[in-house]
Amino acid sequence: MLGTYHLGLSVSELAKLPAIEVEAVDRGTKHRYTGILVWDILNQFRAQLGDALPDSVPSIVVRVTGPDNYSVDFALTEFDPAFSDRSIVLAERQDGSPLPENALPFRFLSGVTEEHGSYNQHSATEAAGGALALPLLEKAARDLVLDPDDRPVVVVDYGSSQGKNSLAPMRAAIAILRKRTSARRPICVVHVDLAENDFSTLFGVLHSSADSYLSQDQDVFPSAVGRSFYRPVLPPGHVHLGWSSYAAVWLSRAPTMVPGHFWIPSSTGAVRAAFGLQAVEDWKTFLKLRARELRAGGRLVVVLPSAPDEGKLQIHAGMNHINAVLAEMVAEGAIAAEERERMLLLSYPRSTSELLAPFARGGRFENLVVEQREIFKVQDPGWMDYERDQDREKLAAKHTGFFRATFMPSLASALASDRGAEGRQFFIDRLADGLKKRLVAEPMPLDLLAQAILLAKEAHK
Repeated sequence: MLGTYHLGLSVSELAKLPAIEVEAVDRGTKHRYTGILVWDILNQFRAQLGDALPDSVPSIVVRVTGPDNYSVDFALTEFDPAFSDRSIVLAERQDGSPLPENALPFRFLSGVTEEHGSYNQHSATEAAGGALALPLLEKAARDLVLDPDDRPVVVVDYGSSQGKNSLAPMRAAIAILRKRTSARRPICVVHVDLAENDFSTLFGVLHSSADSYLSQDQDVFPSAVGRSFYRPVLPPGHVHLGWSSYAAVWLSRAPTMVPGHFWIPSSTGAVRAAFGLQAVEDWKTFLKLRARELRAGGRLVVVLPSAPDEGKLQIHAGMNHINAVLAEMVAEGAIAAEERERMLLLSYPRSTSELLAPFARGGRFENLVVEQREIFKVQDPGWMDYERDQDREKLAAKHTGFFRATFMPSLASALASDRGAEGRQFFIDRLADGLKKRLVAEPMPLDLLAQAILLAKEAHK
């Protein structure tokens, strides 16, 4: 139900929507499921409503109710692939056969839409930026207030993605905490990301990687929360130590579109101002929620890509190449002009002044105080290899992998719903191929700026 509108789709109508296959784990066993993207179903309702759809789309709530009448509410944007390379699926078959009787008629689950673990494979840039901030995380672990009892120490990874880039930070924090506590005191590590995140890959990494923080400490207990960190994710006063690397760069919603481009830093005038206001609101919301969840004396470290005070990010050149390839794809009929116009990346690199703005009055915000801030130049390992071997193809492949895993699934979410999973995959393949050709012709480093901020929660006065 939406306002006074009652909408529905019959089983036969659902059968006409494009099918997708995903893998998911049920009770420790991996299965192959066939079903329909819930985003495609929601787009059918959007088509039925037409002009009757409210302007405030982000305010729409989707309620999912099971056969036992248990309901869960989601923001509409949580189903939008623009926020992740994962998708939520309404499955009707398992391993090629009808669902088990206890799961009929449909099963609601998450599945991979881009190559399995792709973010883990191509996120070296984000990992390098996070690694530069590890001294701040270690300082936070040393300085946070710990009760003398043996109650669990809670460490939260806000924006975990598929887990690989969380291993080193969590391992470093746990090593410091172990020196401050008994060897058997429980440490709970909570990984937070959107409900459609690839948590199966994350837990696979935790239990199989030689670098896992679980490998040498049986009293560390991992868990996950599938919810946007622009909403409360843990109870008040629950968290001792928080870490967020490169996740809060993503805005919660789009206040407008970017004419002629999809990259917010390319916008100007009123459009740029609208995104700037949204970034201010989201940053304050993120800080308020984390302040609520932190214990008095707790610490939070946030790492973000940094926008320079003057000039443009080097990543801007790559985004312009992608924009040019998209124009080619429209011209050749590979995508429709309307699909291109819907494409937008909600990534907003903040300047130092934007990062510190909430603390401008009295140096405090929601009982959070800035203890330290650093800015780093993140070196491009691919470029360092290129300077040695002059291999343009290898450099272009590395940079294309970064853009593909980090940004292209978001662009693919703007495609018409009837393209299905194969159409999205074709789009990503074609876009990546066009980008790689341009990068081979114009090799350049992908040196970026990162900034980190260490916050402490004071006791209420």
